[in-house]
Amino acid sequence: MDIKTQVGINARKARLLRGLSQDEASFNAGLDRTYVGNLERGKVNATIESLSGLAAALGVPVKDFFEDLPDDAELPSPLRGGRKAGSRR
Repeated sequence: MDIKTQVGINARKARLLRGLSQDEASFNAGLDRTYVGNLERGKVNATIESLSGLAAALGVPVKDFFEDLPDDAELPSPLRGGRKAGSRR
C-alpha cells in the first residue's frame, strides 16, 4: 500500500470515528471538501500544513495518519448521505 493511500485511510477512519462529514471536517480544518475527499482516496500529496489542520480538526496527532495498516485494510464504511436535520447552508 502506498503512503498516500495509507494516510487517506487513516484520515477517513479518524473522521468517521468522530461522526463528522467531509464537509464538517474540511470546514473545521480550513480546507476544501473536495481536497479532503481526494486526500481520503489517496489521490493527492497532502502538505504538512493540510495534514496539521485536518489533525487539529479531528482531534488527533498528525502521526496517526501514518499508522501502519494491514495490506488487506479496507476503507471504513461511509456515513449515511445527506444533511443532518436542522443544518443549513
